[in-house]
Amino acid sequence: MGRMYVMSYANNQELGVKKRTMPRQITLGPSALKFIAIVILASLGLIYLGSSTSRANLSVQVRDLDSQHQTLEQQVDRLNAEGARLKSLSNIDSQINNAQMQPAQNVVSVH
Repeated sequence: MGRMYVMSYANNQELGVKKRTMPRQITLGPSALKFIAIVILASLGLIYLGSSTSRANLSVQVRDLDSQHQTLEQQVDRLNAEGARLKSLSNIDSQINNAQMQPAQNVVSVH
């Protein structure tokens, strides 16, 4: 069985009508304002740390990709030089066959 009389902040004192026992006003004291300020500052700090961490991770990835790019450029230069060397060797071989040279006769060596 419910209470017959409830002390409330409502102006209506009739029976069978729902009454509020708490006021509708919310008052914030100095300690509640400090707590809210600390929560806001902590959340802003966490957001800042998250963004700086993601930027640091991106800079590490960029640095890794740059070093990989430099390594690949060095390999391209090395392969181009090797290709040029092989082309020159094949040119020399083809010129030997087309040169129509004769073996040397009467070779005198000086000691």
